[in-house]
Amino acid sequence: AKQIEYYSAKFKAILETIYSHYDDTVDIAKLSDKCFNSMLSSLDPFSRYFPNYTWKTMLDESKGESVGVGITL
Repeated sequence: AKQIEYYSAKFKAILETIYSHYDDTVDIAKLSDKCFNSMLSSLDPFSRYFPNYTWKTMLDESKGESVGVGITL
């Protein structure tokens, strides 16, 4: 748990530094989503991060449908 706290604080500090000192406008949400996806994709090819709007859209479009090997969303 201490490791998670340490790296969470580190991630927050990096985002705050970018927000405060980067010369151009930065979409913090988009940047964070890319970081989350990169982190999860390093685990295996099937782990993905879906932002709330993407997850909701995906669920609405595929509600009750089988996907791949019979997994139902």
